[in-house]
Amino acid sequence: MTNKIIKKALNFLDENNIEYKLLEHEAVFTVEDVENLNIKIEGDGIKTLFLRDRKGKNFYLVAIRDDKRIDLKSFAQTVGEKRLNFATEQNLDDILQVKAGSISPMALINDNNKKVSFYLDEDLANSPKITMHPNLNTATIILDANNFQKYLNLVVDNLKITKI
Repeated sequence: MTNKIIKKALNFLDENNIEYKLLEHEAVFTVEDVENLNIKIEGDGIKTLFLRDRKGKNFYLVAIRDDKRIDLKSFAQTVGEKRLNFATEQNLDDILQVKAGSISPMALINDNNKKVSFYLDEDLANSPKITMHPNLNTATIILDANNFQKYLNLVVDNLKITKI
């Protein structure tokens, strides 16, 4: 593993004494791609959506279990917006410094200006183990609940847990 994007994420975890397991694999873009890897990944996978309001002023990172779907209209009401759209690739690059297909809660280490509100589905909040990309879709990290919470406490000012 030589990619500086992954190294930055792993260095953050290491510097903060957050225990994780790393699995490297070929690039995956969908839940189906992960299922086709033929490797055992323990834990609940995360599907992450990066959303914005119509004017592009408010940004939301939403993490749900990878087997769930989100009703964007309902979620928009939850956050007090009339409508939400997917953030642009430029937003991804400027704010979270990741590419489409690699976004996960790990991208919050790059939100230096705290522009993003993070919402975690309560199913994930109650999961004993979660899996996510370390900002690149050629690897997966596995965190137990305590280490995931420790990570979130460091990068999220106001964690919002909600039923999605």
